[in-house]
Amino acid sequence: MSIRGRLLTLAVGGVLPLLIVGLIVLWVVWTEKRNQLNDSLEQQSELVAVVFDRWLDAQYQPLRTIASYPSDDLKDPATLKANLQAAMIPRHHWIDIRVLDSSGKVVAVEPGGAGNLPAAVSEKLLSEAKRGASDLQTDWTLGEGHYLLAIAVPMQDGGAVIARDGAPSPLFNRRCADRCRP
Repeated sequence: MSIRGRLLTLAVGGVLPLLIVGLIVLWVVWTEKRNQLNDSLEQQSELVAVVFDRWLDAQYQPLRTIASYPSDDLKDPATLKANLQAAMIPRHHWIDIRVLDSSGKVVAVEPGGAGNLPAAVSEKLLSEAKRGASDLQTDWTLGEGHYLLAIAVPMQDGGAVIARDGAPSPLFNRRCADRCRP
């Protein structure tokens, strides 16, 4: 056998096993990193879900407080307006808050010049409130990319307290909260 043949045999015999071992190690490392990435994404998803649940509970709480007021307080326009204003003050990201009676008529709204709640959103939230359930709906009436969250809590008389939120987190469009405020 010539020197070239021996060198070729040595190269193939030494390099090929190293190449196969290298590819196997590369595949093992890639699989491990992919599994770590999947686990990390799953943990981040769970964390985001917990944060969103807590944020949502914080949004529901003032609405539940207003919904639990005695019906005399809800019939007095001055008291109701003061309560709605007090709920809005620490929540600069809320666009508006309103109280609907069981027929869907707006009893009070804060701020006073707030626009109408879209009929489809209002009907859906009110139907859930009549069943005694709190609800969350998206409101796209401001156009694509500028959505709001409509949050409703049922009242004892069948009405609902509804707040629209421009949402302060980066998950939502913050510009809308600044632009949509009257």
